[in-house]
Amino acid sequence: MVNFLSKLIHSDLLKRSDDVVGVDIGSSAIKIVQIKKEAGELVLGNYGSLALGPYANVEVGQATGLSKGKIVEAFDVLLRETGISVKEAAIAIPMKSAMFAVVEMPALKQKQLDEIIPMEARKYIPVPIEEVALDYWVIPARLSDGDAQKRKKVNVLIAAIHKETLNRHQEIKSELGFLGNTFEIEIFSTIRSVVGPETQAVAVIDIGASATKVALIEYGTVRNTYLINKGSQDATLILSKSLSLSIAEAEEWKRHPERVNRNNASNVSRIVELAFAGIFSDVERVLSDYQKKYNTIIGKVILSGGGALSEKVRTLATTTLKKEIVVGDPFSRVQTPNTLQATLREIGPEFAVAVGVALSVLEA
Repeated sequence: MVNFLSKLIHSDLLKRSDDVVGVDIGSSAIKIVQIKKEAGELVLGNYGSLALGPYANVEVGQATGLSKGKIVEAFDVLLRETGISVKEAAIAIPMKSAMFAVVEMPALKQKQLDEIIPMEARKYIPVPIEEVALDYWVIPARLSDGDAQKRKKVNVLIAAIHKETLNRHQEIKSELGFLGNTFEIEIFSTIRSVVGPETQAVAVIDIGASATKVALIEYGTVRNTYLINKGSQDATLILSKSLSLSIAEAEEWKRHPERVNRNNASNVSRIVELAFAGIFSDVERVLSDYQKKYNTIIGKVILSGGGALSEKVRTLATTTLKKEIVVGDPFSRVQTPNTLQATLREIGPEFAVAVGVALSVLEA
């Protein structure tokens, strides 16, 4: 996949490194993955995750809005627990801190676009341009884009990240003693780790605790991205409240319905289905609109994130979206110990962002 957010992904200090830790600061947990390059092969060093709930005085699994100090405190614990001491780090930026717009522009040279994009972005980015870091990518034309080509027009994907968010992540990195300056919007990290060579249009759906991210990809090129402000935690909270369960118990029942006692099985199934129906209804609308607009068919949907761990969710995705549904395997290109392979296939979707942002350095 083309790594196109060059202005938002600064990796000058890390390109020479063969040992990197990918960092994913989620709303409910932090995840890290250490990947090494040995004799040209990608090898797993170590990995780990830590729930952030206790640091916000809420239960494990709940989304939080922690201060920088609390996040650093949690990271210190996780680094000690995993024994990871690598200092070269690549850090993912939450998609909720980014903004995207697909804009039709004149087919100009790179230098001319560099001058025009900041002015054009003001029409589509709903904050002062001075408050964001901008980047863009000229989306290659489809065969069906004949009219646009005749008019000498191109579609441009513009991305913007709040400078305040970048500064906050820089400060976290510095306080942890990490080196390098690599940052990437999380959805692109996910794409890198779970999307292989494809001859058809595919959708990546990353179901996080508090939000769901959608990316549409054709021939290795990101065509558009969407953020849905609904996540897997919605089902957990409803289960907890309805059935008087702790958050941890509700999360366990959501992910493993086969462990639910017979008296509650039907209630759990119904609640999970209702909670995720809203997410997949929004996703279905996104896919349908895209297919109609560009006269194309999205042939495959790749699920990622913690929400993809539930078999019930995967079944619901199949029935709602009526597409081929696969679960992303971010460790598929990384050599891992035989004893861990089954575990990593099971938990892999949760680590897609951390793996992908590490690969942004190692495959640069």
